[in-house]
Amino acid sequence: MPTRKAWNKKTILLALHLCAVAIVSALLWVYPPYDGLNAWILLPWVLFVLSTLALATLPPAWFAHRRFDPVFMGGEALLLGTILSFYLRGESWLFYPLLLGAVLLAALARRLVWAVGMGAAVAAAHLLLHVGQVQLDLGVLILQTALILTTAGVIGYLTEELSREEATTTLLDNALEISTLLAGALDSNEVYDRLTELVARLFRAGRVAVILTEPGTDKARVEAAVDKGEQVPELTIDLERYPEIQTALERRAPVVISRPDEHPDMADVRWDLPGDVRRSSILVVPILADDEPRGVLLIRLQRAGHAFSDHEIKFVRIMADAAGHALMRAEHFAELAEAARRDSLTGLYNMRVFHRRLAEEIERCDRSGARLSLVMLDADYLKRVNDTYGHLAGDRVIRQMARCLLQQVRSIDTVARYGGEEFAVLLPETNLAGAFQQAERLRREIKAHYFEALQGGPLTISCGAACLPFSPEGFRVPRHRQDALIAWSDQALYTAKRGGRDCSVTHEGRDPGG
Repeated sequence: MPTRKAWNKKTILLALHLCAVAIVSALLWVYPPYDGLNAWILLPWVLFVLSTLALATLPPAWFAHRRFDPVFMGGEALLLGTILSFYLRGESWLFYPLLLGAVLLAALARRLVWAVGMGAAVAAAHLLLHVGQVQLDLGVLILQTALILTTAGVIGYLTEELSREEATTTLLDNALEISTLLAGALDSNEVYDRLTELVARLFRAGRVAVILTEPGTDKARVEAAVDKGEQVPELTIDLERYPEIQTALERRAPVVISRPDEHPDMADVRWDLPGDVRRSSILVVPILADDEPRGVLLIRLQRAGHAFSDHEIKFVRIMADAAGHALMRAEHFAELAEAARRDSLTGLYNMRVFHRRLAEEIERCDRSGARLSLVMLDADYLKRVNDTYGHLAGDRVIRQMARCLLQQVRSIDTVARYGGEEFAVLLPETNLAGAFQQAERLRREIKAHYFEALQGGPLTISCGAACLPFSPEGFRVPRHRQDALIAWSDQALYTAKRGGRDCSVTHEGRDPGG
């Protein structure tokens, strides 16, 4: 689909071409050459008119191609130059090619200052070429010189406005694209990667990086970066070596450094920078979340001597704001996702997460041949606690139990609240004997723990342990291994309850299904 920039460029160039056709047609028919109209002059005029139809039918995407401008300018110069060549006679014949040259140079300059400078150079050449020619009226010479300067200025102004409109359109199109991508991202790493990639492509920058501060330290972390088109791995930097980042964070405002080798804030670090970096413009925009600086978006241009425009600075500020909002949204989503995985009372994993982790561990055991054990444990006589001390006291006991369990397990183990006062402890790479030892360790720790809600009274638990598989030779487990392992542990827990509580029992491998 053609971009708005391509449509605008086609419309403007086609309008300018139509104006040129109208002026040339009026010139030919109202003020014909001295030799009159003939086939040699009418042929380029017909081609000039037909080129209008060709431009009107070209797809807009062609106008956005980088090679279109020189082809367009070359065609215009060829046809206009051929037509104007029939007027090259008399003492003022040199004026026409000089005027045409001034127009083309001003159009190619695309900036008012450069266009006026080129027009002045052409006007000066025109004056020098006619110095001493007494047959040329001085008033005509001054008028022609003024016409060259004025024409160059007008063309320069129009092309500069066109370039500014194209740049603004490009920024708006890319702002919409980036904002749309950021709006749909819920992962903060994805936000940073997309932002750096798109901004680097838009600015053709040498380096674009999202850098986040580490609270309480003078360090910062490069979360995502693109350096000359290549992704850069995460790394930690010392903020003392980056005064431009410190300034942006302190002021909460963009910092623009046109030449680091001349900027006073970079005096202490300028000689540590590579030669091309010392001459490249740097833009640092803070990323704010809840009105607090969380990091910066840093852009270093690849082209030396090129400065950031006001439109580009505003665009980067919009992108930094969008990144800040996306970051808050991603963090909020992560909090909600984590809350959905946790039991609201204890903060342990809930049953849904436990079953998913159990399935993952069983698949891993299938690949590695390792053992997997499960301990189910339940508080003894918790109903008496609720009846004696109240349900709030019972809730406090369950919360303290959860903290005790977490303190006694490994980092690879999973502790989940299975329901009520029942907990599940998943033990990867653990055989049945190891599961029994862990169950006993948990039982003794809970029994020895001081529970404030019980006013020092004891609390005991019963544990049931099972292992999958049960022997080195391999045990043909039931089809639904998850349900089987849970059922075996539950059976062992029931045996412990029936055997007097405050003990641990293992399942010896009898298939509960028969």
